[in-house]
Amino acid sequence: MQNGARGLYQYALLNLAILHADFGCFSEAITAMQETIATARENHDIPCLNYSLSWLHQLGRKHPEDMTGIQRRGILGSEKEALSFLKAKAKETNMWTLLSKTLLSEAKLMLSKGDSMSQAFESMIKAAHLNITHNTAESYGSQWLMQSSVFDRLGVGCQARVYTELFLECDARSSPVEDVLQSQCKNAHMVKSEGELHAGEQVLAQLHAAPAEVQELKFSLSVMEVELQVRRKDYPNALALLGKLLAKMDLQETDVFQRLKMMTLKARIYDKAGIPPKGFSVALRAASLAYNARLLPLLWEAVAAVCRILVNVREFDAGVKLAESVIPQALECEDCGLAASLFSCLADGHMGMAGQAKAGTLQRKERLTKTSEALDRAFDDYSRIEDVSGQCEMMAKKATIMHLNGDSVLANDCAAKYLDIKRAAREQS
Repeated sequence: MQNGARGLYQYALLNLAILHADFGCFSEAITAMQETIATARENHDIPCLNYSLSWLHQLGRKHPEDMTGIQRRGILGSEKEALSFLKAKAKETNMWTLLSKTLLSEAKLMLSKGDSMSQAFESMIKAAHLNITHNTAESYGSQWLMQSSVFDRLGVGCQARVYTELFLECDARSSPVEDVLQSQCKNAHMVKSEGELHAGEQVLAQLHAAPAEVQELKFSLSVMEVELQVRRKDYPNALALLGKLLAKMDLQETDVFQRLKMMTLKARIYDKAGIPPKGFSVALRAASLAYNARLLPLLWEAVAAVCRILVNVREFDAGVKLAESVIPQALECEDCGLAASLFSCLADGHMGMAGQAKAGTLQRKERLTKTSEALDRAFDDYSRIEDVSGQCEMMAKKATIMHLNGDSVLANDCAAKYLDIKRAAREQS
């Protein structure tokens, strides 16, 4: 300023804002960025102004609690207005990196609001085209993260994991720490769902050692804590943790994926606690919202909860038909816990229908055979995620079926396997 370099003052403020943000001082960072925007406007520095507005928008996405003052004064307007403005200005000034990241932010906004998946794909493909055409290498990491999120929400788990691993392998060093942590958390969840439990636990231990400042990362860790309590059969504590998580969230601004995840978790906890009818309305509402938003993994989870409730109220035929209709699509998600739940429900439905048939009839034998097959599939999936409770439950049910069939040898084998699983679990603990 003393040397007459007023035209460069906005860049000093910009670096100061970024420095504050790097050390977690977000209120100071926002104040410095507001001054940057005002100075850039005064000096007619359009590139700096566009970058500052984009940075402020991204900060608002990651830390919405610090942006209430900005939103109240209307500096950025609504999210859609801000993105439209940034797209127009980026095109005018040929700022291709900014345009690419704005298009990815637009796709992310559509996903969070449950809007059209095809429009989100369109924005994502436009960003990918810009990255290749103008060689904006710094945007590749954001592109791969967005592609991973889209395919994960569509239930194509293998493709989502490929993009996550690609990001961690190629772009982690040059990407923000928040993106790396979020990607590691997502990778941990996917490998645990696919049955690679120890690999997932190693990544999760690393994440717990890191500070969780990003809202999405906080949510993922909170969900894992709730699921851990469910695995331990501590259902009151799981419901309490879920209630605290709901109380912290503004349901109007929360990502639709997060809202649906909490709803399906709640229905699942009621099911595990032995009161599935209490979660019936929650599961139906979650299934309807997931279908409209095309969030297929959560749709199958909600349908699995509905199947379990139907079986518990002795609507065996309806429960079996519903489970059989979604199992092929649910298997594409590569979620062993979800697959085990559906096969277990299918086994209970077939067993209920066998109990309604007359003893010694062909129909009863067919139902018992189908029950045994479904129990085997459920046992294999529970084994992959090392769910001892699920394994023991399947073995106990299979021993009962063998006993009903008069095969005492196989019944004793199942009982012995049940005891071996219990013993091994006690030794490991």
